[in-house]
Amino acid sequence: MSEEQSGDEVRELTADETAELEKLDDAIAKFEQQKRWSDMIRSILKKTELLQSSAQKVELFRQAGALYLERSSNQAEAIKCYEQLLEHDAQDVDAIERLKQMYEKRRDWEKLIRTMQREVDLLPEDDQLMRYAEMAELA
Repeated sequence: MSEEQSGDEVRELTADETAELEKLDDAIAKFEQQKRWSDMIRSILKKTELLQSSAQKVELFRQAGALYLERSSNQAEAIKCYEQLLEHDAQDVDAIERLKQMYEKRRDWEKLIRTMQREVDLLPEDDQLMRYAEMAELA
């Protein structure tokens, strides 16, 4: 998807930013080969600071969140990634589902209910009542 298609107001990257992105891409590939997951994640998150497109940021936060879960079992950092992802795409069902699972495992009921509230707005009207009942039971 091009940046124009994503609906963002996007400025052109400077030559320095473009060069930095290329360095980060090289580093990410190298770290992945070397299985240096925390360095890879750090580089991915640095890319999110440079990129202008929300669509690109969403994919990078998704990638970093998945790596935190799969490679370093760091739920707290994965949660941060998925929460940041939702700042750029509040309707991302995958991120909402992953957050619900993590908040439930952590028994963080307040954040679980807040995440379920985000989900309710995306559900068909017929399913909303059932979800509200689940939320009330948790509360």
